[in-house]
Amino acid sequence: MSQSSAFHTTPARDASELPYPRQSGIFPNKTYIEIISYVGQRKYLANLALTCRLFASIAVPKMFTWIRVHTTPHNFDSPRVPHSGPKLLDVIRETSDSRALSLLEHVQICVFAPDQDIDHSALRYCEDFLLMLPGINNLSLHGPAPSENLIKNILQLSNLRSLSLGSLTQIRNLSTLKSLRSLSLKSSRVDTGIPKADIIACASALYLEFLELKFEEPHFETPNAETFAIFAASSSNLKEFKVDRWEILGYLATHEVLPPLQKLEVDGPRYDVVMLYQLLCRLPTLTELRILDPTAWYPRGYNPTWKFSPTDIDLPIPLSLSPLPSLRLLVLPHRFAYIFTGPHSLDSLEFIRYTRNRPKLPDLPLELSTNYYLLFDSPCPNLTHLRWLPSAIQRPGETWYGNIRLWIPKLQYLSLVVREYDLKSAKNKELETYFKNFLATWGPLDTLRELWFEFRDIDRDRNLERFQEVEELARRVDVMGISRISFL
Repeated sequence: MSQSSAFHTTPARDASELPYPRQSGIFPNKTYIEIISYVGQRKYLANLALTCRLFASIAVPKMFTWIRVHTTPHNFDSPRVPHSGPKLLDVIRETSDSRALSLLEHVQICVFAPDQDIDHSALRYCEDFLLMLPGINNLSLHGPAPSENLIKNILQLSNLRSLSLGSLTQIRNLSTLKSLRSLSLKSSRVDTGIPKADIIACASALYLEFLELKFEEPHFETPNAETFAIFAASSSNLKEFKVDRWEILGYLATHEVLPPLQKLEVDGPRYDVVMLYQLLCRLPTLTELRILDPTAWYPRGYNPTWKFSPTDIDLPIPLSLSPLPSLRLLVLPHRFAYIFTGPHSLDSLEFIRYTRNRPKLPDLPLELSTNYYLLFDSPCPNLTHLRWLPSAIQRPGETWYGNIRLWIPKLQYLSLVVREYDLKSAKNKELETYFKNFLATWGPLDTLRELWFEFRDIDRDRNLERFQEVEELARRVDVMGISRISFL
């Protein structure tokens, strides 16, 4: 494919460096630049670009920062790019228009999603189109496995920092991408015959800081899990790791040397909590931990009848978070609060609000108890944000008034999921009792600044009058005298 001289034009400069008057209108140019930086929708940016040269110099680069190369089998000869402008690729392919080509200098993010049945010539054009993007630093591949030509073109993108693809079959070549810092694999396609030496060499040559492994297939063979674990363990600069297969974590835990992870997200099918905890104890650098998908995560030996209590599991509970001195954010299912305990240095604790493919949780012991080790076994001296707690009321027989300000002395933000009542059918007297019980459990707590109650399965916009009535009821009960009480 011929290359136009337009590809070698001088790169566009920052808008603040353009030779415009120091002041346009009543505000300094930097004020306009700051305001327009918050505009994201293409139609508004297009309107701004038509206003004046200054606005155009800011809006046009933002309009073409992100581009999607998408084709359909209905029009092989004319690939469509619905999010990059009207027929932009058509114009470039048919006319090599210099103005259209100049827009490609602004592209930083590209999503490449050709149709599986695309004509070969159209596919080749789309693959070679990547070479027209001199500033691209983020590439995401969707669709069929990448061809050799596509991989060859990708390896020429010297500024590429983030890559998302569906196969490790070309892992031998990725080591040439010296600028790559983020890699996402979102498929189960992998060549299990890749020598371990090649995997280790590639991971060692790259300076990955982020690795994500998400798989469409429900299962894959064990050799694949070991392959991915080797790749993760050999990425010595890795700071953030997202994975949805416990087998990979199991193999990762067997490695003598682990990367200095700061953020870990685990999301997947049935899981061995003991193995997870043993792995966490070897990651003292963790600052953020997310344990997702509670519908399928059971402690070892736990019979998933939903009647969860600490006696149902075969664990030396509680499991202390003290081996994670740097942990500041923890997101986890409600039942894990019975397993983990302090001391810890958490700033923010968030419980899973909804479960995957299960909009309503079955009957769970939602009342708060001193067996809720994570919160009440030892003080939480740094905790300021507590999100989506599944209950606000202490278990019958326990009296807490005045205790929470000792357990959580810096709490500023509290959000609660109210499962005890249906907001539509609940009587005001019942809700009044609920709020009084809340005060008896949590009050007094002078540090609290924001309080949120979420009532499930009710739309606020369609039941606005009912929400306003309940909000007024809460204020009459004087829920801690907090001015900002919200109901979702």
